[in-house]
Amino acid sequence: MLMLFGILGTSVNVFITMLQVVASGGMIPVIAMNGFYRAIHSIAPMYYSVTADFNIMYGGSGTTTLWTKLILIIIALIVINLVIVSLKRNKPFATNFQAAK
Repeated sequence: MLMLFGILGTSVNVFITMLQVVASGGMIPVIAMNGFYRAIHSIAPMYYSVTADFNIMYGGSGTTTLWTKLILIIIALIVINLVIVSLKRNKPFATNFQAAK
């Protein structure tokens, strides 16, 4: 947003985030929201992340699938981290001072 709209993009992003926090259903149940927030809750990306968080914490439909995916993501991140560290050890980091010489 910052690159697209400049400083105005930051304000737009804060406004959109505030709408999503309320519409996500994390603070207030969706059934207790007014019509505007009920209308935007299903198109707000934060709604789906809050729903996934609740399913992981309290159980729900597809919890075992979510745990499996979470474990696979953690394993993939550890493997990627180990590959990056091993590549960095074998190749010294070139600073701007070394490149300028």
